[in-house]
Amino acid sequence: QMIKKKNKNSKTPPPLKAQISAPETPPQAPSELDEFYPADEERSGDGMAARHACLALLDDVLQRKQTLDQALEHQDAFRTLPQRDRAFVRMMVSTILRRLGQIDDMIENAVERKDTPRNLTLQNILRIGAVQILFMGVADHAAVDTSVKMAEDKGMERQKAFVNGLLRT
Repeated sequence: QMIKKKNKNSKTPPPLKAQISAPETPPQAPSELDEFYPADEERSGDGMAARHACLALLDDVLQRKQTLDQALEHQDAFRTLPQRDRAFVRMMVSTILRRLGQIDDMIENAVERKDTPRNLTLQNILRIGAVQILFMGVADHAAVDTSVKMAEDKGMERQKAFVNGLLRT
């Protein structure tokens, strides 16, 4: 048996508890969208570009009758997004298309006046807000805020309150 003698000059490591110190800055709370974004890539701004790309893709698929793959390939608003935002948009559009009937039923049930005419862009904005709240785990206030901003960006000043009220129900 060979026994090594301890070198008196070598230091023994401190106990594990002493090695663990509190972080200098508190960690950021995880975002509800972190599952869509790899940790090494940045998100774009306020997320409005992603929502507008989603709106354009829904228009291509539902109004222009393109396949989703065709729309994804040809939609510049989508192709110019960072990879993380493209993943988020693809998930939103796919979920909306997969659950379109269910989302539309929920929107219709939330509308108080059934005879209220809605244009297709407004309907898609409501779908985008609803899918984020109901199926994607996005914070309600974030989904409502971005949907209201989209309505405003599309010149629907008078429908902002409608979008806000409907998505908050």
